[in-house]
Amino acid sequence: MKKEQMAQREISLENGTLLTLDYWLLTDKREQGERYGIAVTDSGGSETFLPDITTSRPYAIELLYRLAVGEVTTVSAKEIVIDLLSDDRNK
Repeated sequence: MKKEQMAQREISLENGTLLTLDYWLLTDKREQGERYGIAVTDSGGSETFLPDITTSRPYAIELLYRLAVGEVTTVSAKEIVIDLLSDDRNK
């Protein structure tokens, strides 16, 4: 699986500590074609991987940027991606 950094944000926690968030595009090449997922990691060592979300690279990148703009952390990334996928399917 290939991992490509797409965005980075720095946020200040309540205790004043700075936390760097990195947003990654995951690419998995398969016989049927490429599948894309996302990952969110932080400078504290936490990470959330959500592989195999879509076959559309542009859509996966759009999801990543939506997470980055919202400064979504590793703690809430999975829940938010599930909500975004559900909302997008209902449009």
